[in-house]
Amino acid sequence: MARFVMMCVALSVALIGSANAQTDSVKRGDYLVNTILTCGNCHTPRGPGGVFDMSKELSGGPQTWDEPPFTVKGTNITQDKETGIGSWSDADIKKLMRTGLRPNGTPVAMIMPSSFYQIMTENDLNAVVAYLRTIKPVANKVVDPIYKM
Repeated sequence: MARFVMMCVALSVALIGSANAQTDSVKRGDYLVNTILTCGNCHTPRGPGGVFDMSKELSGGPQTWDEPPFTVKGTNITQDKETGIGSWSDADIKKLMRTGLRPNGTPVAMIMPSSFYQIMTENDLNAVVAYLRTIKPVANKVVDPIYKM
C-alpha cells in the first residue's frame, strides 16, 4: 500500500512539474512573441487610427508591404486550421521561422526576419510555438502574396 501511495505521489509531482514547465514555456513564448519578436506588428490587423484590433490578434492583414520584389500582407498565425497555422506541426512552424520556408516549400517574403530567427535557441523556438498554440483560432483569409521576381 505504501508503495502505491509513493507511486501516486511521484506521478503527481511529475505531472505538476510538467505543467509548470509548460506554463513557463508559454509565458516565455508570450514574452518573445509580444515584445522582442513583435509578431503583432505584422500579423495583427489594425482598426481605425492604426490601433491594433486585439479581437483578431495575430490573424493577419490588412497591412500591406508593396516592395519591388513582392506585395504581401501579414499572414494569419492563429490556430485556425483553414486560414491560419492550426494544421501545421510544431516542426513546420520552427522550419518557417528558421528558414523562411512554408511547409509546402514556398518561401515567405523577405520582410519576415527569418535570418534573425536562425539564432534563436531551440528552447525559445519551442516557447514561441507553445505560445502560438494558445492563441484562439480566428478565421481570416489573407490575400496570397504576389512575388514580382
